[in-house]
Amino acid sequence: MSQQNRLAVGSSVPLSVVFPEQQSSKETFLEILANLSRDDALIMCAYINTIVTGSASLKRFDRQKYAVEFLCTETEIQKISDFAKLQGGFEHIAVFFRGQLLELARWIAKHCKNLPGGGESFNSPQFKKYFLQAALISGELWGERICRGLLIEHDNNQWLSATIKSTEESAHATRLRYLLTRGWLLNIKYLPSSYPAFSSEFQSATGLTVKQYLVCVTFISSSLTLPEIKNYSFNPQEVAAATTNYQDVFFKYFALESQSSESLKDSLWQDFSQKGYLSLRKRPIINCEGNRSIVIDPIFHNEKITVGPLFHLLSKTTGRKDNDIFSAFGSAFEDYATDILKRIYHVPSPLIQRLFCNVKRQNNKFTVFEIDAVLNYETALVIFEIKASWLREDKILDEMTDNLLNELRKKYGAIPQTNGSHKERPKGVAQLAKIVQAIAKREWLGENNEFENAKLIYPVLLVYNEQMASLLLGRFLNEEFNSLLGHTHSEVNITPLITMTIDDLENLESSIDKFSLRDLLSDYISKVPDCTISLRNFIAQSEYNDKWEKNHELDVKFNELWQQFQSELTQDIEGAALKLPQGGSPP
Repeated sequence: MSQQNRLAVGSSVPLSVVFPEQQSSKETFLEILANLSRDDALIMCAYINTIVTGSASLKRFDRQKYAVEFLCTETEIQKISDFAKLQGGFEHIAVFFRGQLLELARWIAKHCKNLPGGGESFNSPQFKKYFLQAALISGELWGERICRGLLIEHDNNQWLSATIKSTEESAHATRLRYLLTRGWLLNIKYLPSSYPAFSSEFQSATGLTVKQYLVCVTFISSSLTLPEIKNYSFNPQEVAAATTNYQDVFFKYFALESQSSESLKDSLWQDFSQKGYLSLRKRPIINCEGNRSIVIDPIFHNEKITVGPLFHLLSKTTGRKDNDIFSAFGSAFEDYATDILKRIYHVPSPLIQRLFCNVKRQNNKFTVFEIDAVLNYETALVIFEIKASWLREDKILDEMTDNLLNELRKKYGAIPQTNGSHKERPKGVAQLAKIVQAIAKREWLGENNEFENAKLIYPVLLVYNEQMASLLLGRFLNEEFNSLLGHTHSEVNITPLITMTIDDLENLESSIDKFSLRDLLSDYISKVPDCTISLRNFIAQSEYNDKWEKNHELDVKFNELWQQFQSELTQDIEGAALKLPQGGSPP
């Protein structure tokens, strides 16, 4: 595989490393696929993807080791080990990764047929050999498709699409207990507060209450967190029948979230260059022959915990109503994020208050701008702009780089006014530039001049979308910020724009007593002044990684929500085809 794919996954293992006698070509690939029974091969894709991508509390090396030892012979393992040594060690290679397995599933759906003896393949050494060969070729195909022959020039924005997809398709799922907590809070507490009709409209759109939907997605996702699970598939009828009060509910849920293996031939190949894996994102549960169902991708399914209700509701609305719902989700996310900040910087006395939220600059009764949150260190400010936006898949996949750049500006910056059209309201990066400029030029120093001593400003864009932690994206947004900021001609120093994801903030909550956020941001800017590497990756590669603590507040909230989940779903665990992990709750 080309060294281009080191962007996120490291070096994937070429077919020639393990099977030097075979040529890596489309013809060879199709010959191998002809030996695989379609549904069995899709089920194996799901199983290996769960190991390397799911929410298990395993390090990357352990995930790879488990999958390799399951599929490979001792001879094949030795060849992979020799290759790893040449690449600098196992931490620099990926035998299996998410993008590769999704690519393989796509080709299986189109080119494989169900063969006689389906359902009995999994313990066959020959089946495992064919599957391994197909997976290795898929890794090479993935690299060619994602990198599209681009030259290695990291200062070229043509790389943005490749880095976004490379990061996304090499990731493993967020720690599930935090994701569950975030999803339940957003959908049960925050979103109904910002959009009161949310619960009733969701039930009208799906036939389920929000809580019923969350119980179902929680059960399925929680059942897929451990690689020790030997059930390659599950029977939806058995899952529903094992409950005493959720049989009809589960059938409705499966109808919403599943599609047949036969339908994948069309859904994964028609307009793939524009839609990508949109069909799997919408319906990640695949129904195979013999009452066997799988979750083809844990990340797609886990996304349902947080935004599943939102997008099911949006699927039934159009026009201005869509904008209202998206706006409400943005407000709900802002409330969720600022509540975390309030917990971190809670103080018993207003005399030493450091955090201020929803600070407005007023001109008579007109709001010029609003700061979502600001940390006031007297001589330094950390200014947060909080955004919940998603990039359109067709814009990421578009070969015209300008279309992706304009999408980024539309969702996280500002669209320039052209031909007398309506000027876009400043948002994200543009809003930060407007706020920072006003303070730096001393045009506005807060509601009560509380910012008058500020000599340093850290602008922080806090985002929901995990794609924004991709390589190079932070640099692009910082360049946009500097362009919009212009020359302030001020004695106030302004750092580069820092992009932080909600995962980063959640992880910070219980770690901040070991270091200050100001010190973390200062060190990040000092070491990565162009923001090419994300804050998250900087932390992972620095001494801060050793200071990281799990979020105690979210753990407490999770335990409360888990009790609600268990009381809501009265279930005979032993009778279910899918079983909850040992210990009763996900890691």
